[in-house]
Amino acid sequence: MPEHVIAHELEWPVAGVRAAWTCRFGGVSRPPFDTLNLSTNAGDEPEAVQDNRRRLQDLLHLPAQPVWLRQVHGREAVYCRDRADEPQADASWTDQSNVVLAVLTADCLPVLLSSPDGSIVAVAHGGWRGLACGVLESVVEAAGLQGGFHAWLGPCIRSPHYEVGDDVYRACCEQHALAESAFEAMERQGKWQLDLAALARQVLQSLGGQVVDSGLDTWDDAFFSYRQSHPTGRQACLIWKT
Repeated sequence: MPEHVIAHELEWPVAGVRAAWTCRFGGVSRPPFDTLNLSTNAGDEPEAVQDNRRRLQDLLHLPAQPVWLRQVHGREAVYCRDRADEPQADASWTDQSNVVLAVLTADCLPVLLSSPDGSIVAVAHGGWRGLACGVLESVVEAAGLQGGFHAWLGPCIRSPHYEVGDDVYRACCEQHALAESAFEAMERQGKWQLDLAALARQVLQSLGGQVVDSGLDTWDDAFFSYRQSHPTGRQACLIWKT
């Protein structure tokens, strides 16, 4: 992946909806946030983050600055009518045009969603804690997507590199009946490899979603990965109605 590339646009299956994802290249942040860190809460210099955000907005010709969230690994889903001062939530949705929704990650799973006709778009931050407490169910219900929707799973840490303990296994299986199949027992007792994307796909399909998995792995050097090094920056996934 060339280092001058800032963002990659998706071919969303619905007309009138645009979506994109970023990697770690093309910004101005210094190590360990090099170079396109988009988070103001990772410890990076604020001026560098604002420059990176301006570069992203210019490249994608965004109609407005994205609605960035203060993510807390919960299940809150907020409605966004216009630009807000980083509401505390792990999901957001809108039925308004030119409101750019965004989610920041560095191993957790970003999920983009839209209604079949593109009248509603949404994002969700799907770490294991969020999935275990129902963040996907929350945003689907809040956005009124129960009748069906499109979903895209972005770059996240993939199962060969994602080791978790019994506490994560129990929390996810208590919330989701089919979650056990997303875990693979390791040789060390009490340790599991978690396929975060597989777990999210199960949930979204059970809610009536048509799901596409990007297959992108944050273990790749193109992305920020908290499990590989921290502190580190955050990449973004974005979706908006035109």
